[in-house]
Amino acid sequence: MRKTSKVIGFSLIFISMIVIAYFWFRSSTYYDNYLLSTMPDDYVICRPSNQPISVKELNSKLENKGVFKNKGTAFIEFGRKYGVDPILVTAIALFETGKGTSNVVKKYNNPGGLMDPKNPMEFQQFDTLEEGIEAMTSNLYRNYISKGLELPKEIAPIYAPVGADNDIHDTNSNWAPNVTKFINYLGGLEKHCDTKK
Repeated sequence: MRKTSKVIGFSLIFISMIVIAYFWFRSSTYYDNYLLSTMPDDYVICRPSNQPISVKELNSKLENKGVFKNKGTAFIEFGRKYGVDPILVTAIALFETGKGTSNVVKKYNNPGGLMDPKNPMEFQQFDTLEEGIEAMTSNLYRNYISKGLELPKEIAPIYAPVGADNDIHDTNSNWAPNVTKFINYLGGLEKHCDTKK
């Protein structure tokens, strides 16, 4: 009887440890990185039934994304204001800032990697992160969306040209596939997506 009780006790402890490890992994950046690694980078998925993303859902995706935690409202509001899919804006911001952790977004409130028009080798600075998100979204509409450039592969040659003088780490060569991965990680675009590969 005692032996059976010990076996049951050890089994319960073992199962508890597995459950704790599972939930820790699910809430960690390791799981996040795993999900990103499984996302397609060559086509943009569509949101189910083209339903817009909610603030709650977007905030859950931004939970461990540095300065973007709880900023879902700003991405959604400015996306709607300027007619740009909030998922596209968020995906670009996540890639440009190393998931909300870069010095540029932390010091300058610049989530889009926008360069200073007066000095193309310097980043623009904004007083608040919300102001930076709005400037980024407005720029996307004015220079890309309004001209029919709606997917990362269409936006990349102008937004992040390969070989640009300010791209010292050559991140632009992977800009489109990485932004696409983030779009798909966030659940896909409402419109202008690929219905099939």
